[in-house]
Amino acid sequence: MNPVTKQMWDTLPEIATPDLIEALATGKADAAAVTAALNAKVDKSAMGMPDGTAQLDADALLELFQFPEVVFNDDKSFSKFGALTTGPGQGRWYPRYPGIIKGVLGYLELAPQGAPVTIDIRKNNVSVFPGSDRLIIAANTNFSEYTFTTFPTFTRGDFITVYIDSVGSTVTGQTLSLQVEYAYKPE
Repeated sequence: MNPVTKQMWDTLPEIATPDLIEALATGKADAAAVTAALNAKVDKSAMGMPDGTAQLDADALLELFQFPEVVFNDDKSFSKFGALTTGPGQGRWYPRYPGIIKGVLGYLELAPQGAPVTIDIRKNNVSVFPGSDRLIIAANTNFSEYTFTTFPTFTRGDFITVYIDSVGSTVTGQTLSLQVEYAYKPE
């Protein structure tokens, strides 16, 4: 990093407005906005510039400000209280931003007996699991998790639903808490 870039990077949190930081993070900032922020708040004489003027040209902006990808991790919770029943559409979620599903965790207050509880997560009514994989909470257990090795994607406008395919046989599982772990990048 040259001294101008180092000074700009080190002082960015002090000089940038929230709008400028968001514009930089999304790649929508232009050289004029950054130059204006620098000229307003940075001691330009410390940069070794002969006339004390900080200036960026449009082509240099991406080279000077290489922000790391801004990716957020979160989870979406679904719950079904009482005795579980099989069927489609047990909850629906419309993601605000595009992203990937990283894994699914399922918890039962009362474990199933005789057979497992099998849960499918669907995007636009199509399973996100590869092949015949599903989240399976085995008989006599209360917890299971599934971590994707190939991440299913989603975009704004998709909908995610929970399908319960089986609930146990001699005793049905009860009170399901499900967490869909995902990562997204704001547009």
